[in-house]
Amino acid sequence: MRPGVPEAIAECHAAGIRVLMITGDYAGTARAIAREIGLADPEVVVTGPELEAMDDTALAARVGEASVFARMVPEQKLRLVSA
Repeated sequence: MRPGVPEAIAECHAAGIRVLMITGDYAGTARAIAREIGLADPEVVVTGPELEAMDDTALAARVGEASVFARMVPEQKLRLVSA
């Protein structure tokens, strides 16, 4: 983690900005980092294989619930951005 990240996340939260983590890391690694940096709901993790099984409606609902997206490949990251 880079210096200042937890503070930046806290500032975003205080400003009403929702922060998501989209990473290729394993779910456990992503969850630990999310806890460390102060992301909201770090225990709720959506993985790339889970995302692949979702239609666009299900994905839109999960994006509203989760802050951590792990084991994502570039194509999945683009799908998340457009959800």
